[in-house]
Amino acid sequence: MKKLFVAFIFLATFLFANDKVIVDGNIAILKQMDEKIYAGTDTGKLFSISGSDENATLVLALPQVKSYVDGDIDSKVIDVDKLGEKFALLINGDYMHKKLAVYENGTLDTFDLPITGIKRLFLLDSNTIILLGVGSEILYYDIASKSVKFEHKISDSPFGGVSFDREKNLLLLSNEGGMIYFFDTKEKKFLREKSIHKDNVFNVAFVGERVITGSNDKTCYYENARESKLFETGFIVYSVALSEDFGAFTTLDGINIINKAGSVIKKIPYDGEIINNMTFYGDHLVGAGYDKTIHFWSYK
Repeated sequence: MKKLFVAFIFLATFLFANDKVIVDGNIAILKQMDEKIYAGTDTGKLFSISGSDENATLVLALPQVKSYVDGDIDSKVIDVDKLGEKFALLINGDYMHKKLAVYENGTLDTFDLPITGIKRLFLLDSNTIILLGVGSEILYYDIASKSVKFEHKISDSPFGGVSFDREKNLLLLSNEGGMIYFFDTKEKKFLREKSIHKDNVFNVAFVGERVITGSNDKTCYYENARESKLFETGFIVYSVALSEDFGAFTTLDGINIINKAGSVIKKIPYDGEIINNMTFYGDHLVGAGYDKTIHFWSYK
């Protein structure tokens, strides 16, 4: 076990006029967890932002790792999840080999991954991490024993976007074949599947009976309890988001905001770096591409 250097406050300017936060490093993953926004970067840092803060807070900074050519280099936070005070992270280790990490109470533990090609992770409980592989694998990793307790392969198509509702024990999965799957993480069984897109599904989200997906086929799919819609976007839909009352998806020249019925109610113009991650946060839609900027757009 290694003690990790933790700086509690990182002074990044919150530009209220431009509604953006600049952090150290390109943003690889952006998530909303426990009523905060978390951003993991390719400089091995994890930041948090809350609605009452004007600064980004540095939660942790990973130790540098070894490379074949450049000596010691920054690690990368590829994915992150949080349950209580425990963080599970997918990171780059020495020589660009992915590692699993658990961070709690100022201490970082790292683990070898059971298979190569892990893409995403979620904390199922305090001792179990769900690992999702590029080869469409679902693995339940037991932290205490450092072993896999359950494994299932969905199909031969690699995973695309994924979303997890821990309270409902529901995992929404998608793949390069344009399929989506609902998986009960407690019962370890599939509840339903549906063919939606003609190509890779990059991003998915769900709230209650509402689902939204974005695909390489330049469409966004949305369904509520009564109907479904397919939006032509003119560009690959890399990111989507849902709140209790609204939805969002990227387009050729910006971001469309929809209501529960699926009607477009607002257009947010945007021509910057491709937005890979979005989430609704209070009265703002928060998004980030692979650069140092976290955007806060008012959508009402």
